[in-house]
Amino acid sequence: KIDNFLPGVVDSILFPDLYSEFVMCRLVQLVLLGIICASAKNDGDPSHFLQNWVGELLPVLGNATLLDISLPGSHDSMTYDLSRRIAQNANDIPPFLAEILHYIVPKYMVGSFIRDQAKTQGLTITQQLDSGVRFIDFRVTFTGGPWSKGSEYDWYCLHLVESNQKALVYLKEIRKWLDEHLEEVLVIYLSRHGNTCLKGIDQYPGTTPKIRQQFFDQIATVFDGVLFDANISRTNETSLQDLVNRNHRVLFYIADYKEFSGSSNYVMDACQYMINTGTSGGVTDEVRATGYLINTFKNMERKRITYKKENKFFLQSLASSSPMKQVEYAALITFQPFDHDGLKDDCAAIFNIPGFKGWCPLTLQDVSQLAEYYNQRSLEFGYTKGWLFPNGFYTDAIDVNGTFRIGTKLFGEMKNGISNHDITRYAYIPTVIGSSLNRACAISSNFQECNRLNSIIENFRSLYPMKEWNEPMFGRIEHWPKLPL
Repeated sequence: KIDNFLPGVVDSILFPDLYSEFVMCRLVQLVLLGIICASAKNDGDPSHFLQNWVGELLPVLGNATLLDISLPGSHDSMTYDLSRRIAQNANDIPPFLAEILHYIVPKYMVGSFIRDQAKTQGLTITQQLDSGVRFIDFRVTFTGGPWSKGSEYDWYCLHLVESNQKALVYLKEIRKWLDEHLEEVLVIYLSRHGNTCLKGIDQYPGTTPKIRQQFFDQIATVFDGVLFDANISRTNETSLQDLVNRNHRVLFYIADYKEFSGSSNYVMDACQYMINTGTSGGVTDEVRATGYLINTFKNMERKRITYKKENKFFLQSLASSSPMKQVEYAALITFQPFDHDGLKDDCAAIFNIPGFKGWCPLTLQDVSQLAEYYNQRSLEFGYTKGWLFPNGFYTDAIDVNGTFRIGTKLFGEMKNGISNHDITRYAYIPTVIGSSLNRACAISSNFQECNRLNSIIENFRSLYPMKEWNEPMFGRIEHWPKLPL
């Protein structure tokens, strides 16, 4: 406005030195204000904080080792991109049967049904990392490609059916993300089906040590310059800040360590240095599963002290497999044109949830999101008690903004659901991060940074709080199983 403009012009003519000093001070104020505003914006922006949470927490967690914190992870991380073809050397079935099904299922059966019984994730690996995942469950097998008969064998990701792309494609995507996030640390667990100690062809059927080591050499090339080096760093001694400074930011735990990697110092032996535990009871016995998780969290501090001395990474699965009877009922409902109501009731009864009837989870994603509804209660209970969590979790149904999905609508499903909680989510990743932060801040003198980070975490948790509701038709009920006082 002219009234504001003219005095400035007059001042600049009559008092040039003073006016220049005033302008300079004003510019400094604006720059500082911009920095503050940018910082405030980043603090409230999940897309920034969750993409960079390890680096964000370094002022508080920098002196902690990898075995002093908890990493939020995803289970069967690559299943968002599965084909319809059963892998040769697939998990859970004999190799000769996998060989036969590899060729006949896509042509003579509905391969999409089988894929739906194997898919646990809806986000790409980049989206999972952006959402805060720092533990990747990377499962591979040596198989012919998914699209052409008699195609050349290579390494593909799998969960019964194989991935659309070769495994190296996804690993290169992970490396690209790491190059864009220079203070992030990542753990990758490589196996065929989660067993840490199977070796040779029991772990990777249809392969030789030479084939396995050739693949390892390709992996080492992809991650050249950022791999952990056990000759220099130790997981129970080297601080996170030193891992970042040394660029030892990717730690692989490898099944069949000796024959797969040639006993490389750039990876860790999963059989010797990882404890991989599942839940007890699972989605068909939530009373037992809830009790198991709460007891695990309650005793985790003592266990982690022991495991840290032994240089062992404690991994806790929150994932739940589909019960075989549920898969059977899902197939009947999908392919049989009659008696669906009775089949749905029989299917629902498998899960032993009070009042649950009239619906059958038709896919593994349905089962996973039902399990996550109850997992949130155990996580929230452990967090509010101030208990330590394991070194790593891996679980299903990872969603945006650091959540996992507890509602009924599946990833990629276009139609609107009939539940009032289709895409309801829980702040899984901020809760796991917050557990590490709270423990570090209890002994930190950096009060200002602790307060800032705690405010960010609690803001995210308030956006996606633990939420219970009564929809017994979909297996969701309030205040069950009963939690301890």
